[in-house]
Amino acid sequence: MQFFKNLFKPKPQAPDFKSLVKNGAVILDVRTKDEFKSGSIEGSMNIPLMELGGHLKELKRNEFPVIIVCQSGARSGMAFDILRQNAVNVYDGGGWRQLNALLKESA
Repeated sequence: MQFFKNLFKPKPQAPDFKSLVKNGAVILDVRTKDEFKSGSIEGSMNIPLMELGGHLKELKRNEFPVIIVCQSGARSGMAFDILRQNAVNVYDGGGWRQLNALLKESA
């Protein structure tokens, strides 16, 4: 019976990334430094996934939410889990190009 309850459970609503950014959310790109240099969301910061652990205190002190992005969404999902487990107010933005396009829609 639980299977059917889960099957028909409403999907959670996607975050309003535009509003989050407008209200001060930080976009954190967890790709490598070279990937970040090749293109990124304007105003985003870069902390490669492998270096994220060394920045946890800094990110926890941040008063604004953090939106995680990467190339395709895989690394952002891993970073999301790490930050959520460390009590950071975090959202998974997935691939940076998709989030960038969304943020530019009707801007």
